[in-house]
Amino acid sequence: MRGQPVRSIALAPKIDAELADRLIAEIQRIMPAEHSDMQELLMSVEAPTGRRPIHYLPFNQQQHVEDDTTTVTLSLVALLNNNRMQNYHLAGIWRRLCFWAFKFSSNPMDRFIQLGIRMDARLLQMMQAANGDYSLLGIVQRDQIRKKWFFNRHFRFYQPLLLIPVTHHKHRAYIIDFERRHTIGRIKIPLLPLFRKTAKSTPGATSHCFPDQSTR
Repeated sequence: MRGQPVRSIALAPKIDAELADRLIAEIQRIMPAEHSDMQELLMSVEAPTGRRPIHYLPFNQQQHVEDDTTTVTLSLVALLNNNRMQNYHLAGIWRRLCFWAFKFSSNPMDRFIQLGIRMDARLLQMMQAANGDYSLLGIVQRDQIRKKWFFNRHFRFYQPLLLIPVTHHKHRAYIIDFERRHTIGRIKIPLLPLFRKTAKSTPGATSHCFPDQSTR
């Protein structure tokens, strides 16, 4: 009996260790990174290739307590295929439809991707020309307790963390500015487990809430 031909099984593409290390190193500008855990996560997931621009990562969190009033939580949410970023740009009617579809979304990831990354042509061009096939999107949640008179006010800020393998200082400065511009600020409603949007989500108001990344 003639044996059946053996079919080769194509392995899912993975991000290489060198690029994973470079991306994880960038996290240090926000908070100390648990390098081994994050490297294991990035190297275990399927990387987006071909026409796929993005791959969403499984749930993960890393928490860092800065002081008695501030806690920072980082979640890595998506791996972006830099080779497909020029085709990821929204323009014309699709841009307008996407804007109104996500303008009132309460999901920070949707807002950062659809209203931030996909509408920023300069950022997408930068990613397309990056020195590496993949970039990483994370969400930084910063909880702060501030005292005012006899009351404690609970603020929560959501900031996109874009880890793109670029080296030019102008590109790095633009990424940091992008992160600040898209920061979302909320304040807890007294006596309720709910948050409402606050005007302190503007770049000028949040400059005191996140480290001065430009000096790191």
